[in-house]
Amino acid sequence: MSQPPLIGLNADIRKLPRWGVGATALLTYVHAVEQGGGVPLVIPALTERAALRAALARLDGLLLTGGLDIHPRLYGQRLHPATRLADPHRLAGDQALLEEALATDIPILGICMGCQWLNVALGGDLIQDIPSQVGAEVVHAPRETFHPVRIEAGSRLAAIVGQEELEVNSSHHQAIGRLGQGLCAVAWAPDGVIEAAEGEGSRFLLAVQWHPERIVDRPAQLALFQALVAAARERSG
Repeated sequence: MSQPPLIGLNADIRKLPRWGVGATALLTYVHAVEQGGGVPLVIPALTERAALRAALARLDGLLLTGGLDIHPRLYGQRLHPATRLADPHRLAGDQALLEEALATDIPILGICMGCQWLNVALGGDLIQDIPSQVGAEVVHAPRETFHPVRIEAGSRLAAIVGQEELEVNSSHHQAIGRLGQGLCAVAWAPDGVIEAAEGEGSRFLLAVQWHPERIVDRPAQLALFQALVAAARERSG
């Protein structure tokens, strides 16, 4: 029997009282990968490119986790008053990880900040604050809420979840603006905010703005992690 695919998760960086700074991953992500059939491995904020390439050579898939905000200088904008920057060590590690990962064919699933990172890494930009730049028709944050999304018929996402409308959870104040190169929007909130994007080619590149790891008791949400693991298994042979 073949070994289950090894799925890397980028770590968040958090200050721990008395103990210093830690590289951590929420167990919701870890458990979602496990339930999807993969073996999760947390990657700290590495910036040494040789170390990153060595790590990626051992991984079969990559899950980009959520977090605070990406610095807008990375996509040519000034800092919005509502933007809350992630730890600079995390930002540097995430940027280096994505640059190296995108140079390979490793399957990637991005969630929330991970969705935004994938878009920025491919040359896109972000809406820095939905309430002030889009409006309040749909409440996306700060507390977790639920709303429907419309999914593009015939998309990879529609095939994975098996439907063209899906209820999702929402706790984000930023979202994809201009799409990155090679990405296409495949899901939208009722206010027009892009809720998911995927790669235009055959490679598994999928980014969702909501948090499926929190609601894996719903089969359509668990299916996202199962699809990542299936793509990783196919790649590893």
